Amino acid sequence: MLLKNFLWLVTVFFFALINNLSGHFLAIPVTGMEPFETRDEEYLTDFQTLQEKIDSHQYLAGLFAPNLFAFPVISQPENNPAYVSSQPGVLTSFSLAEQRGSIGLLAHNTLAGKNFSLLTAGNILGFYKNGSIQWYQVEKIHRFQALEPNSPTSNFRDLDHPERVLSASELFQEIYAQPGTLILQTCIARGQTDSWGRLFIVASPVSESDLSIYSLPEYSASPLNLLEKAILAR
Repeated sequence: MLLKNFLWLVTVFFFALINNLSGHFLAIPVTGMEPFETRDEEYLTDFQTLQEKIDSHQYLAGLFAPNLFAFPVISQPENNPAYVSSQPGVLTSFSLAEQRGSIGLLAHNTLAGKNFSLLTAGNILGFYKNGSIQWYQVEKIHRFQALEPNSPTSNFRDLDHPERVLSASELFQEIYAQPGTLILQTCIARGQTDSWGRLFIVASPVSESDLSIYSLPEYSASPLNLLEKAILAR
């Protein structure tokens, strides 16, 4: 645990340093965390709860996937793009992604991020912010091995094309420099290494009219039913 805390402090210092430089060097946050038995996931179960928390400025935004999960989103502290919340059931907005015109949402794979693996191509995501909702559809899922698991500047091996190895800057540009897209990031655990790899879920915006094919009865068994009804009825 002492080693993990030391590496975390080094990561925070490094990101603060590169963020204050020219911006030519980009990196990928470490979204793995050793599990804590006392940390249980906290799920929002209805639209009113999520909306009230966000509209009261307790949170920056909210994300939900029908029948799967709903999580509020917080922002990173200023000049700390390495920060990933350790609160259960909370996502963190990636400031460097925002600078590139995309929405990057980070979560540790032992907390909210463990739910990202439930998503598959075609899933619908709703991003609620400033009183309105934007819909996205999952298009691509990328998995990379971090050759230095606890380093934000590791090189990364593409697990779909193992001969392909990218620097952290190259991977950042490939994943996050896509204006208008929504990207979810967490770590991939393997063996005893919680940050062995990185998982990226990439979703593109869709219009409400494109969602008309999704019937509400399909979601009737979900505790998120109220949220979906409220949004889809608009």
